[in-house]
Amino acid sequence: MDFCYILSGVVGLTEEGQPPRTFRAGDSFVMKPGYIGVWKTIESVRKIYVVVG
Repeated sequence: MDFCYILSGVVGLTEEGQPPRTFRAGDSFVMKPGYIGVWKTIESVRKIYVVVG
């Protein structure tokens, strides 16, 4: 499992079989094990990213 907290910037995540989601400063999300998808950096990003495994 991966946890991400966006400090600044904008990213788009499109998980396989799901609609795209956009995350901005102040947003957080979890990517479950086996995540298959695309991470698109829309604006330069600063983040806290934690991999729990």
